[in-house]
Order: sequence, then C-alpha cells, then structure tokens
Amino acid sequence: MSHSTDAAGRATPAIWLVLTCLGITYVVWGTTYFAIKVALEEIGPYYMLGTRFLVAGVLLMGALVVARQRLPTAKQWRNSTLLGFLMLLLGIGSVAVAEQWVESGAAVALISVQPLATALWLGVFGHWPKRLEWVDIAVGLVGTLVKVVGQD
Repeated sequence: MSHSTDAAGRATPAIWLVLTCLGITYVVWGTTYFAIKVALEEIGPYYMLGTRFLVAGVLLMGALVVARQRLPTAKQWRNSTLLGFLMLLLGIGSVAVAEQWVESGAAVALISVQPLATALWLGVFGHWPKRLEWVDIAVGLVGTLVKVVGQD
C-alpha cells in the first residue's frame, strides 16, 4: 500500500486508496436498502440479514488470517456477538421487516435523519456536536432532501 507521512510524522494513505474506499462505501451503502427490498421478495428479513452478517464475518476473519493479524479475544467475541444481535434484531433487522411494506426510498429517508436525531439526543445530555459535525449532518440532510424531493 502506498502512503506518505504528514508534518507530524503520521502515515497518510495515498489519495487513490482513499477515493477507492469512498467509492466502494458509496456503492455498497447506497444500494443496501434497494438490495434488501429485492432480497425480501425471495427470503425472510432475518434469514437474509443473518446470512449477510455471517458471510461478512467469515470474509473479515479470512482477511485477518491472510494478513496474519491477531484474532479477536473472547471479550471481543462477546461484545461483537451482543452488538451483532442488537443490530440484527433492532437496527437493520427492523428496517428490513418494515421494507416488506414500504418503499426502500422511504426507509432511506427515515434512516438518513438518524445523525440529526443522535446529535440532538446527545445535546440533551450536554454533548453538542462540534461545528464541522453540524456541517456533516447538514450535508447529509441536503442529500436526503434531494432524494425525497426527486420522488414522484
């Protein structure tokens, strides 16, 4: 992997690597809810997502082995299992169940306001986002408006 160092001596990745990662994230994340909608025509939501999580986990574990990295500890397995269960049951699982009756665009619109809701909720407890974080949230909301306004 190609990288350089900044003035503080920290490694910085090559721009092509950053752009590639952003592009992959854009395509994968951008098609997730549509893919869920399509998959729901053939299989149930929890089976579909459980299979997806299992395949992703096996691929990540394989990448660790190939890269000769340390495998997760028992504590990391426990925490990851709890997080995966909650994500499957409450997070993306609830969205997949809902997508049986609503359009994927509606699901995307609802989910895209989560950063704003989280920021406001954290603010209630005295942890308001910084200025740049508000900019990020605003950019996301503009993207949501573009998507929603473009609907017929």
